Amino acid sequence: MEFKTGIGIIILTFIGSLNPFWLIFTVPVFLVGALLVLFSKKPTKTKILWTIIPVLAWYPGMQLFFYLSGTIGTATAQKIDMVFPADFKGRAIIVSEMPCGQPIKIVDGREQLIFPDNGILLYQGEIKTGYINHNYYFLSPNGVRIEIPKRELYMYWDNEPNKPDSTITGIWLGGMGSTHINSPKPETDYSYMFLTVASKENRDDYFDFHYLKAFENETDSLVQNCNKETKN
Repeated sequence: MEFKTGIGIIILTFIGSLNPFWLIFTVPVFLVGALLVLFSKKPTKTKILWTIIPVLAWYPGMQLFFYLSGTIGTATAQKIDMVFPADFKGRAIIVSEMPCGQPIKIVDGREQLIFPDNGILLYQGEIKTGYINHNYYFLSPNGVRIEIPKRELYMYWDNEPNKPDSTITGIWLGGMGSTHINSPKPETDYSYMFLTVASKENRDDYFDFHYLKAFENETDSLVQNCNKETKN
């Protein structure tokens, strides 16, 4: 009985620990299971195998878990193509569920989001949280899409052997959130996702307080005007 109970605890905690954020909870319970196995009447070799193998298998199991969850999550995530004007640089924002915004358009299973020159896209659809399956493009004057490379700060760390060219424009994911406009009336709430289109060299220019404040004010104004038009 002790052995079977211990094995059950070990299996369950091993599965739970594949998400490393749960280790603080699973490790103490795993130790309880291991002790039950070790104090059982099973042969020593059996007891050692059941307690040592899960420990040795944890790291490769965790890597496999992340790979599979990332692959499946990306494949099933909301699929979006974001298209920017050819010479666009700066902060961009998608404001979700705006009645007067850009209609939902799907091409080959992917939502098409076409950004205006000011980078503020009011969208009738909703940007979902979770895994991301986004593509980013510049739209050239002759209608050809040019892919924008994705950028993350870690790509430029000193220990990175293949740093991207810091002068080439890329897309930097921001985050998602919601905001409340108190003034001018009427009060308005809206949800958004923001990004930055910039090179590593000039990225910080678009995090300047005055730039961001002006961008926020323009966004708030467009959202409120949209809501007024809808109510009228």
